[in-house]
Amino acid sequence: MGYSSQPENIVEFRQQVCAATFANLDDEIMDNDGTGGFPRNFDPQVLASWYHAFDGQLPSMGRLQFNTEAGSQAFGFLKSVDKEGCIWIHRQPEPFWYFANRYALIYAGTLDQIPIQMGWMNASQNKDQWVVTGFPGPDREVMLIDGPGLMVTADAPEKQLAAWLFARHLLEPEIQAQLVESLITLPVRKSAESLLAEFGEIYPQWAQAVSMMEIAEPLPASNEWGISQWVLQDAVIRLVEVEEDQTDLILEELDAMIDELEGNVP
Repeated sequence: MGYSSQPENIVEFRQQVCAATFANLDDEIMDNDGTGGFPRNFDPQVLASWYHAFDGQLPSMGRLQFNTEAGSQAFGFLKSVDKEGCIWIHRQPEPFWYFANRYALIYAGTLDQIPIQMGWMNASQNKDQWVVTGFPGPDREVMLIDGPGLMVTADAPEKQLAAWLFARHLLEPEIQAQLVESLITLPVRKSAESLLAEFGEIYPQWAQAVSMMEIAEPLPASNEWGISQWVLQDAVIRLVEVEEDQTDLILEELDAMIDELEGNVP
């Protein structure tokens, strides 16, 4: 299609996913008509990533708001690309086969899916070079990260000490390397990276993600996000599927619903 690198902003994202859609329409294969671009994905973490790519704020604690300029731009952008047919509805729940067989140019995924995608590429005898990339915004790429956390609860002194010693053990570079290799995740300590050079050669896309950690920011780990994420998902589904542009109205109702639900949670 004439592109030599992944999209780094929303202009390039629209151009490339639409070019892929039109390429599949113009070939002689009828089965791939209507595919080629970005498979629809309303996972709350994906929606949060799009919101953050447009400079939407996701505070670690406290009230979350989506009826903002960032929300209007981010979800309005998704609706417009979807309306062009460059974001498409897929039958299979997972994107791996579609990507390996050029039914999808790009999809939203997680690091632990890299070995699965590699397996599908091999099974499809697809020699394409593929990469991981952040979510494109107007000016930059972003990457949101999520995962388990460590905490030492208030208890008897001997239990607190035992918990702290175990936490320190898990943070040792050698243990971090083992956790990364078993979970296909990011190391939380830079000192572990030197122990993962061979792992990075086996999974070069994982190594690409590690090189992007300077732009990584955590998803909120709060009760507010736990409530808000599902209301956000419902709102964006509605926003995309209605014919007319009701972005601002739906986002206003979204924030009102979040406030109402948070007020009813003890």
